[in-house]
Amino acid sequence: KIISRVKRYKDKALVEYAAKFDRAQLTPADFILPLSEAKKIADRLPAADKKAIRQALAQVQTFAKLTKPRNWMMTIRRGVKAGEKFTPMERVGVYIPGGTAPLVSTVIHTAGIAKAAGVKEIVAITPPGNTHPAVMYAMLQAGVTEICRLGGVYGVAALALGTQTLRKVEKICGPGNAYVTAAKKLLY
Repeated sequence: KIISRVKRYKDKALVEYAAKFDRAQLTPADFILPLSEAKKIADRLPAADKKAIRQALAQVQTFAKLTKPRNWMMTIRRGVKAGEKFTPMERVGVYIPGGTAPLVSTVIHTAGIAKAAGVKEIVAITPPGNTHPAVMYAMLQAGVTEICRLGGVYGVAALALGTQTLRKVEKICGPGNAYVTAAKKLLY
């Protein structure tokens, strides 16, 4: 039902679901958290925590780059070639759940790997109010290009389907509760 309503009513449904599920009074202008605002929040993180995030991100990205599939081509005979070409997706979404703990590792293992793979636009989607400085810092360091303040099924549906405000993505990754997981499966 939620996916159907987001598909039909787009931004209007997102406003309703943000109020219903996340108790957030948003307008479409509020859906995107400006990166400059994320930076102000991230600046509050202690230097030692920033260093730990950068180190973890570097290690994950180094591994991801080493295991990235490589293009290859071979000539079978004159005029006949075979091979594989790997092209990164243009725009992906990473779901970063809210909750009781800042999920920095989720940011690193989704956005960080997408960046290492060469994805140009990485959209982080997270419930309204999930603005822990460590999460914001990790998003910025990992290469997130857009932060959406939408959560759960309605947020995943918005990224998969697109709305008046949000452009759709090619893939959505990241953990979530049973509802988010079911939504990702239905929208696949």
